[in-house]
Amino acid sequence: MTVAEPDWSELDRGYVLALLAERAETCQQCGHPVSECRDKKTAGSWAVVRSTCYPSQVAQAEMENVRKEGRRGVVFATRRNN
Repeated sequence: MTVAEPDWSELDRGYVLALLAERAETCQQCGHPVSECRDKKTAGSWAVVRSTCYPSQVAQAEMENVRKEGRRGVVFATRRNN
C-alpha cells in the first residue's frame, strides 16, 4: 500500500468552499450580493458609477478601426508601454 500526502489540506478545502459560496451569492450581472441587489427594499438606492479603464479604451478604439477595415479574427490584448 502506498500512502501519499493529499494535494489539498483542510485549509485549502475550506478556502475553496468559501470561494464557491461567495460566487454563488454574487450576482453575475452587477457583482453585488444577490441578497442585496434582488431585495425590493434596496430598489431605488443604487447609483451608477462611471470610470474609465484606459487599456480598454485603447483596445476598443482599435477594435472599431479593425471593424471598419472589415478584418476578422483579430485578437486583442493590452500591455503597458515602458
